[in-house]
Parts: sequence; C-alpha cells; structure tokens
Amino acid sequence: MWFKSIDLRNVYSFGPLGTSELKDFKQFNLFIGKNGSGKSNVFRAMCDLDVISIYDRPTNTFCYQLGNKSISRNVLPDLIVREPRDSQSSQPNSNNDIVIELEYHNITFRNRLHVKGNFKHYSAGYISHDPSILSFKDKLNNIGRSNSLPAILSFCVTYIFQLDFSFREGSITEWFTIQDNADRGTDGIPVGNFEDWSSGFFSVSNLLMDYFQTRGGAVCIDEPEVHLEPRILRRVFEIMIWISNRGKIPLIGKSSELFDKIEKKWVDWFKKSSWKEINEWKIEGTKKSKARQIFLSSHSTVLIDEFLKYPELCSIYEFDRSLNDTTFLISHDKKRARIQRKSIVSHVRQIVKYPHSILDNLGAKGSDILQANGIIWVEGPSDVVYIKKWLDMYIAENELPKLIQGTHYEFQMYGGTLLDSLCLMKNDHSEEDELKKLVSMFSFSRNAYLITDSDAIRKDDGTIVDQSNFKKAKEFVANEFEKLSKNNYNLGLWYKKDNTEIRTLENYLDDKTIEDFRLQSKSGLTKKIYAQKVTQSWDNRTLADFKFSLSEEIKVLYETIAEWNK
Repeated sequence: MWFKSIDLRNVYSFGPLGTSELKDFKQFNLFIGKNGSGKSNVFRAMCDLDVISIYDRPTNTFCYQLGNKSISRNVLPDLIVREPRDSQSSQPNSNNDIVIELEYHNITFRNRLHVKGNFKHYSAGYISHDPSILSFKDKLNNIGRSNSLPAILSFCVTYIFQLDFSFREGSITEWFTIQDNADRGTDGIPVGNFEDWSSGFFSVSNLLMDYFQTRGGAVCIDEPEVHLEPRILRRVFEIMIWISNRGKIPLIGKSSELFDKIEKKWVDWFKKSSWKEINEWKIEGTKKSKARQIFLSSHSTVLIDEFLKYPELCSIYEFDRSLNDTTFLISHDKKRARIQRKSIVSHVRQIVKYPHSILDNLGAKGSDILQANGIIWVEGPSDVVYIKKWLDMYIAENELPKLIQGTHYEFQMYGGTLLDSLCLMKNDHSEEDELKKLVSMFSFSRNAYLITDSDAIRKDDGTIVDQSNFKKAKEFVANEFEKLSKNNYNLGLWYKKDNTEIRTLENYLDDKTIEDFRLQSKSGLTKKIYAQKVTQSWDNRTLADFKFSLSEEIKVLYETIAEWNK
C-alpha cells in the first residue's frame, strides 16, 4: 500500500507545527536537505510503524507504541515545571501526534495512543548502505529463488555501468572483452574476492538485491549516492523507474519515453544474452514485477536534476532545521534551577517552484563543478571594465580577500534591449510574458546581480521618463528580483530608476577623469577602449574620489558575491 501523506507532530525532531507539507506523494519522492534536518526520522516513522517512539511533554516521557500497548520511561528525574520559551514548544501536546494517510485508510496516534487505523504490516521497506560482505553473499545466494531475478540483475548492473555482468545464484561474473561484433564478452572471470571488488559495483549490486528482496509496497532508500559518480547515479535512478513500473503503471511524458528506451534495451540484451538458452527463463516471465512507491533520502544535486525531469512521476521535499529555545525550570529537594537549552526543530516544505533554494540549503556552489558561483549581468563590455576595476579598488582599500573572476563571479552581457528577452526563471508568467522571455538567467547561475542604466531624462514639463526602448523589461526583471529576494535568493539589483543624475555607469566618473579624457571621448574610441584607457589611469584614485554613492554600491556588490561563495 502506498503512502499519500505523513504529519508528525511533537515526534522525533518535529515540533507541534508538524510536517503538513509531506503530502501529495507520487511514485518517486525525494527528501533532501541538511544533515540532521529530519529526513531519517520520517523514514523511521514510515519503516517502523509497529514501534514508534513519541515524546510526551506533560509527563516528560517517551512512549513506544507496540500495537495498542505502550511502554514509557522518564527522561529527566524530578521534573516539575517546564517554561518553554518559543512557539514551537509552547503549545500543548493535544493534537494528533502522527497521522499517516495511506491509499485506502488513515492511521492516527494521539496523546501517545493508537486511536485509528490498522498500522500492522504497512511499514515501508528500508534500504541503506550495508558494507557487510557476509550479508552481501547471503543476498547473492538468495537470488536463485526467483527464476527471473538473476537475468534482471545482470541487465540492470550492465546498463548502469555499461560493462557486461552476469549474476547467478551465489556468484557474479565480469565479462571484459566485447569485441569483433560479439554479442557478449569472451573472457568471463567470476568475482573471487568481494573485499577487493569496486565499491561502486558493490554498492549498486547491494542496493538492487535489497530492492528486489525487500517486501512492502513502499521502499525507503537512504543515500543511494554513496560511492557513485554522477553519471552512475543517474542511471541507477533510470533503472529504478524501469523496474518499479514494468508491466504495471502506464507512464506519461518523459518518464514514458525513458521506460520505453530501457525496455527496448532490455529486450535486445536478453535476446543476445545466454539467458535465452535457459528454457525456464523466458523473457515473458520477467515482466512480472511489483509496482512500488520509492522514497529517497539524499544530499545529491544530481537527484534534484533527475527529479525535476519527471514532474509527472516525482515530488521533492526540502528539509531544514533551526535551533529553538527550550529553556525550562526543574525542582528538586525544594530547590529550583533554570536549565538553559536549545533544541533542533525540523521543518519540511514541498518544492513546487523555486527549486534553486535547495542548493543554498545544501551549500552547493557553481565552483563545485568548476563554474562561477554567480553572474553579474551588465549591458556591455565597458560596464565589465568599470565594475571589475571598482571591485579591485574596494578590495585593496578594505584589505579584503580577493575575488577571482570565473570562480567567485563572472560577467554576462545582455546588450540593452536584449533584456526584454530575459527572465529569472521560466514559470509563473503570463502567456504574453512567456512568449517574450526566451532565456532564463537562472539557467546560467541561480545567483545573479543585475546592473542596468536608468536612462532617465527630465522633460520640459518636469516629468521624468526612461528614454530607452526596454523600460518595461527593466521593470519586469526588477519585480522578479524583488519577489525572489523575499524567498532567500542571493540576488542583487543596481538600478537607479528615475534618477536623472545617474543615467549610466559613466556618470559615476569623477571630474578629473572626465577632464583628462575629454578629447579622447570625442575621438571615435569605442566605449570599451575608452573605459580601458580611463581605468588604467586610476592607480592613485580611491572610491571616495568618485561621484554619488559609488563606494556603497560596490560594497553591496562585494558582499553579495561573498555570500555566493560561502
């Protein structure tokens, strides 16, 4: 039976606000977030329905649910008075502690008691990294109990690693030489010592054998990325989609295309393999498989990307944690003492839009894959010259760590009117906006800083207008920046709207620079060459020499870039 939603209140690391966002589960569900944010605790509730520990605030006890019986133990002796200091712990424990919604009925625990629903035999299966060689050999000896499992395992591991493997009861053979248009390798060597076998081969084989030998309609898999490179993890996920849907669920969209692709590879592989020679192992017989619901707990950005590819099949849930004040008073031998304490409280939200925030939660950076950690968007090359020089000056004047272009930040030029074809991310826009917005800034980097001119002039009647041809584009992007900044995105906007004094970056130049290069500015030099000549003359200048609030603008820009690189 599949899970539909889970609400845990005052259980494990979750407070009275509960986990109401753990809902609308699909076939594949990704729990992702910081270490210690509660992912494993949800797995415990799902996989240990027969034994659930609940903390009861009024009596200061943990209660273990064993069917309709309970066993309690005290945590702190002689606890008389508690004075909670925060909203997470101040509410009485009178709500439902656990509500688990399954396909056909609900299970409820309230105030330490099981009050509704049959929860026996509905626990999800649990799979985690198991380094035990003895356990691995036991599983390998058991695969012969199924006529089709050895062939399925052989294909799955072969597909994942693009190497030829053969699983038999109690043994695994690696085939090394596929050549001369042969159907399979000609030199097969059984793995003699699993202690010396590839940790990646071992992990994937272990995970798949666990999957096939685990009972239950739902399976929780803890950190499947252990020992796996990104391309292998992607193929593991693809295989999970295939084996979880064979002959059972009609898929749609990209997941259907993926399934058909792997199914074709499977048919071709089986026909060419030695399995066709074994009478009792017919390809028709291998189609029988159980449609399962999968829950993955991970810190892998690869899985985020894979889950976003198949929205019809997958849901993502972001886990986070915070420290809450849970200070309390104790009374013992007629004496009172205040116990200062902070407790971790877990939070969950379902990701339906703005998925980039997950990467900030994990601490993932663009430089982790040798890309810049943020993009400074400017109109043209002269802006790049000025901004880079001003950043270098600010760093030198304040003795700050240097910023490396290409790692800590990079420039991207949008060329004025091209801004009309840009947006931050391609969703939640009107149909007209979607037609205009061709490029998402976040496809380059989720960290962005936009610098755009005001192009403002004051007309004879005193009104101020933007004389550029892309005024609406500026306002559109500015509104997006403001909206997403409220959702904890590390964004910056340098846009002096309606400012007639600071129409372009050149308006920040000091009077001496303007005077020294007055003739050159009129000599036909491009804006880029002019900017390069100007900035080369600033060896003895400081940011304080420039007009308006340039120093403050560069300070904000530097601090934003520094935030990108934490």
